[in-house]
Amino acid sequence: MYNTTPGKLYGPFNLRPENYREYEFGPEGERIVYRIDNPVSLFYRRNGTTHRVVDAKLVTHVVPAPGYHGCVIRWEQYGDPEY
Repeated sequence: MYNTTPGKLYGPFNLRPENYREYEFGPEGERIVYRIDNPVSLFYRRNGTTHRVVDAKLVTHVVPAPGYHGCVIRWEQYGDPEY
């Protein structure tokens, strides 16, 4: 299947200061948490419904964008918050 999402791909955005990133999504009562340890880079398309996150092992994770399927994001950052 080909990617038919219109728009420019943005990224990579540096996620290295994060220890982990969690995406919580799904219907009420059936919500799941998807955790990505050691995220490195983020890619997205404007008005796209997903994000691509690459971790330190070079695994690409495709997750719902914030707001899609009720998705919320949490992360833990280490070191200087201005990094």
